[in-house]
Amino acid sequence: LILLESRSQYLSALMQADAGNYQPFVDFVMERAFDSIRVFEESVLSANIPSTEEAFAELKGFYVTKGGYTHQQIDAAGLQLFDMFFSAVSKLFNELSNQDIKVSSSAGGSSGGKLARTTSRFAINNQKTGQITMSTKAPATASLSKAFSYEVPKDSGREDELIINDAGGHSVFEARVTELIPTVSPALQIRINMAAERIYSNGVRELIDKAKLQFQKTIKS
Repeated sequence: LILLESRSQYLSALMQADAGNYQPFVDFVMERAFDSIRVFEESVLSANIPSTEEAFAELKGFYVTKGGYTHQQIDAAGLQLFDMFFSAVSKLFNELSNQDIKVSSSAGGSSGGKLARTTSRFAINNQKTGQITMSTKAPATASLSKAFSYEVPKDSGREDELIINDAGGHSVFEARVTELIPTVSPALQIRINMAAERIYSNGVRELIDKAKLQFQKTIKS
């Protein structure tokens, strides 16, 4: 391997060889042979590493989902769905509060719990949960709590679902990502209101059944 930069050294070695001094030419050829070996070794090593473009493409995949959303966008959509859902549900339960039934509701930051799907995750930051508690007074003393949270797809596509789940990790409401991104679908609020009515009715029925059972135990005693 003789590069242009070595031209003067090469010609000098040739002239010395013509004059009977062969050693400079032998040394020059040997050094260039070593250069060739070193370049070949380095090219083999370089061929086994990924390109910079591939490395940056892999890094980008940590921040953008297969649907082209950032994880922050997905988390924000999940939180928006939770706020819409919990607002609708707690509104119905709070209207139930009277002299016989006491109702309280609260929402705040929390983490943990169970996931409804293995392909889901909780929000990376600021996971939110909500709880609604109902109770009745004597002689039909009973209480009932409903806790809700939300989960989002780990690698969200456009048609993947955001999920509202209960304390046991069971899905109680689902919405496609496209129902919230880029804007909230008008039909989504209708579906949320219908789901809230369902959860409200089931919750009231469950509370009354518990109160009835306690009342019967109290009367018999």
